[in-house]
Amino acid sequence: MAVAVNTDKQERREASWALIFASVIAIAAGTLVISYPDRTLIVLAIAIGVALIISGTVQLVTAFRRRHVTGAVHHPVLGIVALIAGLIVIRHPGDSLLALAIAVGVYLIISGLLRLGAAASVPGARWLLILLGLIDLGAGVLIVAWPEFGLAAFAIVVGITFIVRGFGGIALAILIRKEKEPDLVAVV
Repeated sequence: MAVAVNTDKQERREASWALIFASVIAIAAGTLVISYPDRTLIVLAIAIGVALIISGTVQLVTAFRRRHVTGAVHHPVLGIVALIAGLIVIRHPGDSLLALAIAVGVYLIISGLLRLGAAASVPGARWLLILLGLIDLGAGVLIVAWPEFGLAAFAIVVGITFIVRGFGGIALAILIRKEKEPDLVAVV
């Protein structure tokens, strides 16, 4: 006898686990960066670069798995931007703080704008997406506008942003799992 599988429920479960994985990595990277702000630029760049590459990979996998969903255009865009920023940061970890700051700042600005745009299509989780979008946008603008404000300050801003993004991602994964927002899978 064949067992019917609720693909919607399975899709939610898979999306929530991918989001939790990327969120835990973001929290770990943010904690590492805050814990060692006085370490060399190379350690900071590698931690941030790895987090961006993992985030980009999760976004691209989500984009290819959810091709049939309208309104999920931000997945491939954000995935590609995160991968490029992560590769730039890892490829040139010792070049300068300026290159690191610009790569991460641009990524956060694009991420913030895409999250704010996605908030329009998800009424119940709108507040969380708006909050996360504003945090990303604010941190990105601060970093791009003032990239030479020092390694320790940069590490703390990026670390806090990654930790907040991580916990926000976990909150979004919980909403997906509880099926409170059917359209949330498409925008996360």
